[in-house]
Amino acid sequence: MAKINAGKCPLCGKENIIQIPDEVALRVVAWSDKGRPGFIQDQFPELTIGQREAIISGTHGECFDAAFGEED
Repeated sequence: MAKINAGKCPLCGKENIIQIPDEVALRVVAWSDKGRPGFIQDQFPELTIGQREAIISGTHGECFDAAFGEED
């Protein structure tokens, strides 16, 4: 498993470190380096919604849910 620093959460300011499989982490880095082409849910269906949001915005799942509510 790889630890990815998704940056500081814009809502609470704390670092957001996520763990994802090594092979997915390599694809995330390549995807980011290419300007993030395509929808993240199509590129990384194996990641959770929270992991994908962290990669996009750095937001913690708990902070996202507190700000926007949980998914129905």
